[in-house]
Amino acid sequence: MRSPMAAQPQDARLTAPRWPEPADSSFIRGFGGVERRAPSDIAWFGESHVVSAHGVARFPIDSLAGLDKSASVDFRQVSSDGRALVRFDVGLSLGTHDSKTPHKLAALLSMLIEVHRWGHVRPVPLGNSGALLAREYARATSLEKHAPKSTERVIAGKPLLYIELYDPKVQELDFGPFEVTQRMKFPGFDIECIDAAVDGQPVAVFVCRYQANADTSKGRQARNCIVRMHARVEGLRGMLGWLLRRAEPHYANLLDAAAPALPPPDMPEAQWISTILYKGMRKVREGCREAERLSIPSEPILGGLGRAPATPEQVAEIGNAVASVLTQIATPQGSRLSIVKSLSEHATMLAQEAAPIEHFAQPPRVLEPMPQGFLAWNTRLDGAPEAEKKRELVANTIYRLRTELSSKRDIDGLTPLGVAGIQIAPGGEQEVPVRFRMSARGAGLRAVGRNAEFASEVESELIVCSLSEGTPPFEVELRPDAGDKVSIDLILVVRGMMVLMTNVSFRVGSAAQPPAPVPVHVSFSAISSAPGVDVVLFHGKNGDLFSSMKGKAGGATPTAWASNILGPTVAALRGQLNELSRSYSARLDENDPFWGLAIEKPQDMLFEFARAGSDLHRALFRCAPTPDDRAKLEMLRESLEQLSGYMQIYVPDFVPWSILYDGPKPKKAEDVDVRRFWGHRFRICRAWDSTLRAVPPAILGEGAPLSMRACIDPHLAKEQGPVCVENQVSFFEKLGGALIGNETELHNFLKTPDDPCNFLYFFCHADVSGQLDDLKLFNSGVDVRDSKIWLDQQAISVDDMQEYRKSNLPGKPLVFMNACSSAKPGLLYMSPFIELFMGKWSAAGFIGTDWKVPTVFADAFGRLVLTELLKEGKTIAEAFHCAQTIAFEKYHNPFPLIYALYGRPDLVVRRAMSGLQGDMS
Repeated sequence: MRSPMAAQPQDARLTAPRWPEPADSSFIRGFGGVERRAPSDIAWFGESHVVSAHGVARFPIDSLAGLDKSASVDFRQVSSDGRALVRFDVGLSLGTHDSKTPHKLAALLSMLIEVHRWGHVRPVPLGNSGALLAREYARATSLEKHAPKSTERVIAGKPLLYIELYDPKVQELDFGPFEVTQRMKFPGFDIECIDAAVDGQPVAVFVCRYQANADTSKGRQARNCIVRMHARVEGLRGMLGWLLRRAEPHYANLLDAAAPALPPPDMPEAQWISTILYKGMRKVREGCREAERLSIPSEPILGGLGRAPATPEQVAEIGNAVASVLTQIATPQGSRLSIVKSLSEHATMLAQEAAPIEHFAQPPRVLEPMPQGFLAWNTRLDGAPEAEKKRELVANTIYRLRTELSSKRDIDGLTPLGVAGIQIAPGGEQEVPVRFRMSARGAGLRAVGRNAEFASEVESELIVCSLSEGTPPFEVELRPDAGDKVSIDLILVVRGMMVLMTNVSFRVGSAAQPPAPVPVHVSFSAISSAPGVDVVLFHGKNGDLFSSMKGKAGGATPTAWASNILGPTVAALRGQLNELSRSYSARLDENDPFWGLAIEKPQDMLFEFARAGSDLHRALFRCAPTPDDRAKLEMLRESLEQLSGYMQIYVPDFVPWSILYDGPKPKKAEDVDVRRFWGHRFRICRAWDSTLRAVPPAILGEGAPLSMRACIDPHLAKEQGPVCVENQVSFFEKLGGALIGNETELHNFLKTPDDPCNFLYFFCHADVSGQLDDLKLFNSGVDVRDSKIWLDQQAISVDDMQEYRKSNLPGKPLVFMNACSSAKPGLLYMSPFIELFMGKWSAAGFIGTDWKVPTVFADAFGRLVLTELLKEGKTIAEAFHCAQTIAFEKYHNPFPLIYALYGRPDLVVRRAMSGLQGDMS
């Protein structure tokens, strides 16, 4: 078990031991003395000497015995690189163990270790011992008797558990609710990465399985490489987290790290920050090189350790520069030399943080007409001086901020952000009433012309928006506080519903450059008619969850509530749901074309789904850290309980929203009320991205016949696979759809530049592997090489499909990927299949699955959805929800909750089709 700690330079640090090469007589009080260790196969600065940790950490006898009768402790030791990183390592040996009762991963993570605190003993789970050990190290290496409470000198990193299974006969390990997210194959051994958690806190787990007669020295090299990479990643993550907190406290929990520290008295603070960051990033880069030298792919290792979100919208200007470099490090094709150069440049920039930047004033505005069908949302700070002059915002000085919708964009170039609500085809209206709403951090706001006090929020009166000209400006007085930054969220409200949100930020008192006014594309369809939605959940750029409901506005929940708090809950939930899918069994009925929906013991399944959905609902609505946030979240929960209808969701979308169950948690099967499942009560439609791309047509197949392609794997391996394949082929042949059954046919279809396909269907196996956990250093998404489908026993990766086609699909098809976990996202990224079809190929919509789907159910439900969709006049949301309702009410089957709809709910098929099976409505 490895737990890195980022040690901060301090004046009060004891001089011994002198890391990384301490004298043999050195020791750490309360820990132990220095020991020289044998050279390892990869040189790592700071590993030639270690300090034994026998004095600070011990395992109770019953803790080891409860794990394995032959368990023993090999080592407990501390090492350091002498600058910003300390590593605490524990090694355990377990016996052969009875293969019929495999070790439980959860038991390994939760076994107790006793941390000795100057005569006091505190037992804690091994996976949660990092914070206590870090505190003891800080206390032991300080001249002071007690470590200062206000300034933690050592930050605990996320732990790593590395398990080696040597006996090929005993290769079983009970992962419990945790999922394998990476698999790496090497000559003689395999390594698996697992998403795990202890008491809700994430732990990186790697399992190495040796084959018979394997060369274990190569495995040890891989282990050392991964352990060192983890330590470097966590050390850098801790420092970046500190920097984010310093630049903007609102974003501190993005990396779950907080440790203000003091630089040496003779070094400027900015120079100290840049030095630590530069060295930390260089270590991660060197770790990638070490891995490559050993033919170990660095990408899966980094993927298993986790990568952090660090986008320009989430961090301050200094953090932005660092974050862009972090992204480069995780890019395989990135030049290592360019990374070093970039790091050096950014370190220099950080060291010169206090130097003036002479670009405060805006360049001359170029008023360009917007594309037809759009307005520009322009926001700017009025009264800026000429471009040659420098200027800074001054605290407690009043400035004028104005925002408006316009038929012209205010500057050359733009950053389209898009709509959060649903895009509805414009009606006959040419004027629509709208409101602007602003909320500020670090400043007070007051609408011009109103005799009111400055407040953190302000809202305009109703303003008439002309779809040809836009709106008059809404002018607000802005008064910066004494801090160093002002950040403002701007919300566009149409008929009481938020349809778009953007953000502007300004520096205060630093002569730094506030951002240029950023115009935002706003589609007419976003404001021309009221969206047919009752509830909108929208995740703002600052991490807040906003809600809008008919006639009322919801509150805001705490920042980053989803990834930090719900992640472990969702990970465990997916494990439960996958097990339910594996146990799926349907009753064969030759007289029912949809017999695959007739599940055995439906009440038992409904009961399990309801209990899982209730746990997730409770976690979602109880995650607020402050009483004020909890009150707002409770108001949202109570409001949702009274509503039904359409729900548009634009939130970090790793949550399987449909399974949420907001009734009392049932104690027996008879207690289940299916109306309390969100997927049954609401017509849920998810927004796939905040970026507004080309607006798809409201009618599928408009201007051309409906052209269907069905990718059906003829070799599904499940017990009833052949029957299901026969059902699928027969169904699409009756519809006149073209069948694709192997890699060559799919390749030819995607290579055809002008194929008119506007409905693309998949019935096959899919795998979304290479997924990240929420340790959050890098965020480069899922490895598209490991996310794939199978056709005719051939694996076709997302990367392959991207190579087949570089441009949009001309028919802008609706894509129905009826395959396992096709819509399953991670904590910080969208499903690679959705990214491919909707992001790169501009599909009109996407239907996929949130977790594993039983084959026989997928066959029946897929045909039922299409049967409903191809009826005259039904929108995709109506057809999708109607199919779910049939499965619930006729078959008492909860498995439609697996499926998710992305895109426009108002999408309809151009005309009804003939030859459909079983009109079941």
